[in-house]
Amino acid sequence: MYGILFKAKVKAEKRRAFTEFMERDIRVAKEREPGTLRFDLYRDPADENTFFLYEAYRDKKAFEEHQRNPPYQEWVSRIEPEMVDKKEPFFEDEAILSLGPTELSERAADNTVQIADSNVKAREEAMGRLSEMVQDHLAIPRPGGQEHMRQLQDDLMPYFMDGARQAWMAASPVALPTGKTPYELSHFIYRYLQAVTEGCTQRIGALNSILQDMGVHDLLDDVASSADVAMLSAIPIDPHEARLLRATGHPAPEQTVTEILRKAASNPALLRNSEMSLEKAADACRGANQEITFILNVAPANPWQVATPPQVPVVTPGTVISPERPKRRKLFSGLGKLLSGLVLLSGDALAIPTITLGSVTALPVLGSLAGGVAAVSDAVSQFRREGE
Repeated sequence: MYGILFKAKVKAEKRRAFTEFMERDIRVAKEREPGTLRFDLYRDPADENTFFLYEAYRDKKAFEEHQRNPPYQEWVSRIEPEMVDKKEPFFEDEAILSLGPTELSERAADNTVQIADSNVKAREEAMGRLSEMVQDHLAIPRPGGQEHMRQLQDDLMPYFMDGARQAWMAASPVALPTGKTPYELSHFIYRYLQAVTEGCTQRIGALNSILQDMGVHDLLDDVASSADVAMLSAIPIDPHEARLLRATGHPAPEQTVTEILRKAASNPALLRNSEMSLEKAADACRGANQEITFILNVAPANPWQVATPPQVPVVTPGTVISPERPKRRKLFSGLGKLLSGLVLLSGDALAIPTITLGSVTALPVLGSLAGGVAAVSDAVSQFRREGE
């Protein structure tokens, strides 16, 4: 048996995120790592931010297999650097003695393998049920499909994507060199976003109607009520999602895609009433428009009598445009999250025609749509928190 024990002092503001990550890590170990025999997290009774982690593996090879799984990679690249103030290892080595004879240890290992095999079978069955649910709702030809695809591709997704790029630019302290002064550039971007948020309500309404016509809202309601909803977090991440977020200028596309799908799996309420979630998103856009109008110190009346926002400012690397107050940066980061979520939803809806009976695209599309709704809901929640 190969064992590891260490102590981790976690940043107070990261404690909840740390324990949520450990829950996910333990779940993956249980489902996919038959060689992982123990994975126990203890909290120091004298300090709520200090934890002890004990890991036991069948042998060192099993530990190396654990290191190849995504949670361990995330621990090395993000969790330990960002959340752990101090890590104090106690030991990492083969056990010289363990409870019970070798035969019992091997029997326990065999039982672990059988349990893991059973878990794999249960997961495959759950995935099959989710796939059938997607096909029942989305693999049905519906009237107006071609027009919906045209509207998504030519209007909605480009509109949300351009707006998201400018929102993330406005939220970032990093300068973008251009011939304009930082004030002139930021003022231009604020006016652009004022127009985007002005037109957002109508476009979110159009997206909502399209998703209703295509059966997406009913599908997500049924998934949220299903006993298999927790399996959403096990759906392989479609690289297309990260590419979409990267195109919006999102600062952490890969990490965000994983996180929003985990949120959708752990909180099915995010998927229920997705139609209402989009209505709240439209309200959030109206609120953002009022905030931006206040920043620009102009009357809230329609600033541009046009359906399309003005030409996107062209910038090249060099000048810093940083909002003057932290609250302003939160406004634009919230808007960036919201518009990025709408990009996911409109982009993912374009993939619905690829779903046919027996289609292998059913689960990736479901994961993408669930993640898009979770991203929009998360952004709306941020707007509400900032407004309190």
